[in-house]
Amino acid sequence: MVLNLISNAVDAIVEAGVAGIIEIRTRFDASIDAVVLEISDNGTGVPEPMRDRIFEPYFSTKDTGTGLGLAVVNQIVSDHGGYIRMIPGEVRGTIIRIEIPVRSQGKK
Repeated sequence: MVLNLISNAVDAIVEAGVAGIIEIRTRFDASIDAVVLEISDNGTGVPEPMRDRIFEPYFSTKDTGTGLGLAVVNQIVSDHGGYIRMIPGEVRGTIIRIEIPVRSQGKK
């Protein structure tokens, strides 16, 4: 799952032709009782008209591939009761944020 997101970030950086930066951050957000994983890059970003579709099966912004990567990641996150979001970078690039709920001891 994480490898797919990193691979997408690398592809976006190569396409942009920039000195690439990929950042991976994790934290616990007590306000939502979830672990948050963010993967950001300074690549090409996702064009606005395509942003609502990036988690759909068979949708891709690339010339190669099946368009299943982000759909599978979305399903895995959903199966764990989590959420995934795509956030456009402030200047360029993309942030993928995943929130997975944490079950406290004693809770089911």
